[in-house]
Amino acid sequence: MRLATPKADDHAGSIPRRRPVKKNAIAEAVRRQIVAGRLKPGERLPTRRGLAKRHGVSVNTVQDALFELAHDGLVVADGRRGAFVAERLPHLARCGLVIPPLSDRTDLVSHKPFYAALLAEALRRRRRGDLELNIYRDVVGHTRDPNFQRLADDLRRCQLAGLIVMDPAMFANTPLAHFPQVNLPIVSISSKAGPRLLRVHPNQDQMIEQALDYFVAHGRRRIAILDHSPGKWEFIRAALASRGLATRPSWMQFVPAVASATARGTVMLLLEGREVPDGLFIADDSLVEPATAALRDDGGRPTGRIDVVAMGNFPSPTRSHVPCHRIGFDVREVLASCVSLIQRRRHGESVPTVTEIAPVWADPLNLPPKG
Repeated sequence: MRLATPKADDHAGSIPRRRPVKKNAIAEAVRRQIVAGRLKPGERLPTRRGLAKRHGVSVNTVQDALFELAHDGLVVADGRRGAFVAERLPHLARCGLVIPPLSDRTDLVSHKPFYAALLAEALRRRRRGDLELNIYRDVVGHTRDPNFQRLADDLRRCQLAGLIVMDPAMFANTPLAHFPQVNLPIVSISSKAGPRLLRVHPNQDQMIEQALDYFVAHGRRRIAILDHSPGKWEFIRAALASRGLATRPSWMQFVPAVASATARGTVMLLLEGREVPDGLFIADDSLVEPATAALRDDGGRPTGRIDVVAMGNFPSPTRSHVPCHRIGFDVREVLASCVSLIQRRRHGESVPTVTEIAPVWADPLNLPPKG
């Protein structure tokens, strides 16, 4: 059976949202059977005439409905043999990566390097052909937002096996949180919990502790901290004290994500004091480049005057102007964990609500000695 090409104004670009009622009813009926598993991958569909008789429509209307299902990757035609359910169905194989806008969200600006590294890895895997992925950028969750409409339309057409979202707060405030696909796996890359969400959590507490262990192992005792948020201050103070490391209020500097360029001046002030720290931990990768620019201008010898540990997202850490020890998270592991959770949940497996991602060092030699 050959699926006739529809008129140009019917299917130009993407499938229009307002479609003929009868064609829509047939397409949705077959779609529901496929998604529910009543029609199996590779199974032959009823003939066009059979479907036309069952639904009381013309063969041409059935043809249009089948074309839409073929456009959505649910149906394939095999010449005179007829139409068959696709062997690899999008709602079982394709993930969606939802990235919120960053320009007007001050609480997310510092995550730009992570998002960029994650997106680069997602595109690399998609180009390599081992990951089916739709990417939805700058989704704000408003029904008038075209990026949100594209995502909602793909969900309605059963194009996704699950979603990977960056910001659970954005997700919770959108209609997607109440989408009728109740079994759709949704994975959040965040330390924050959310309703119905699985969570992949890059463990920043472990990163902080390992960075401080490095200073202890290398004889550093006076530690400065540079971060975009003071939210971890109490945890960091306790971790410093438990290791016998000293700090001062003026050495624990909060640099807002929207003003990361000021990190350069902040570090220059740290170096001009009567007593200077001998260790600096840059706990956010968006601050690494401006902060290390100050160290470069101070002589470019951080290993002699101040030892630096800086966060990075691998395999693409942000630029540093001086040699420093990089610790952070491998976005390849993060993305693989998200995809694995979606696929396992789709196959009916029990999966953990939270999957912890441990920090890694860029150079294993930077790890402090055990014991």
